[in-house]
Amino acid sequence: MGKKTITVDLYCGIGGSTQGMLNAGAEVVLSVDCWDVAERVHKHNFPDVPFINRRLGEDCAGDMRIVVEHITKAIHRHGGREHVHIHIHASPPCQALSNLGKKNYTDGVGAMEAFLRMIDGLKAKSLCDSWTLENVLPARKYLPGVPYQILDASDFGAHTKRRRYFAGEGWTAHKTGGALPWDEVMNDPTIPEGAVLNACAHGTTISERSQFADTPQGQVMRTLTRMLSNIRVLNEDGTAFIKVRSMTIPEKLRFQGFPPSFSIPEGITKTDASSGSGNVVCPPVMEAVIRGVHCTAWL
Repeated sequence: MGKKTITVDLYCGIGGSTQGMLNAGAEVVLSVDCWDVAERVHKHNFPDVPFINRRLGEDCAGDMRIVVEHITKAIHRHGGREHVHIHIHASPPCQALSNLGKKNYTDGVGAMEAFLRMIDGLKAKSLCDSWTLENVLPARKYLPGVPYQILDASDFGAHTKRRRYFAGEGWTAHKTGGALPWDEVMNDPTIPEGAVLNACAHGTTISERSQFADTPQGQVMRTLTRMLSNIRVLNEDGTAFIKVRSMTIPEKLRFQGFPPSFSIPEGITKTDASSGSGNVVCPPVMEAVIRGVHCTAWL
């Protein structure tokens, strides 16, 4: 009989990594984020997953106590340490990576360094068998010596070429494929021939910079952002684009790899829903990571 994989999801956002962990059959024993919108969406979709609204990094000792408490309870539920594999994940905010002058352990590089210290502490207590740290690609420059891979979500079944830095140990993510061109994902017969999908929400502008974010029909779209992508088409004389429509929130969730059952509860603004669904770990990527954990690591 194999070990049960139990997981902790730090900086969980609206739950992309939590969803992937559950898809892989793991038990998520704790999800943490300090955004009220994330809490509402998370509890709406994962009512059985313990969620704590907490700003990680301001009290690192307190963060450690909370994580240890939830892991320890799960170990007891499963009959002892020998019956579980423990995976710890974090997706700290990426926006502060360029603001390196401030050693603020709630943002950017400081948050990643604080997480790595937590991993060291959990290893010392024999409470970590594998771990992942997800962020934008520039993160690799600031953590020299930390093992990492660059994973493209489209290699794992999400419908967007979302490339992200995944540091970690004790796992191997096996590619599954399955990404579809954006027009097939939308499956909207009203989309005109020759339309493109602009990842940065540009509507009519024709600048070279705006066109860099365009994906032609028949291709897997570029990485999603916090904005709602626009479908647009060149006018007859090629001097400007005409906006056809914006991507919907359910479509955005589909591109990221969420199941149809995942939804945004009423009362969440479109802006917050777009931001939350754009700043996620794509569930199929985290599912592949959890399915690839090495269950004999450090044991």
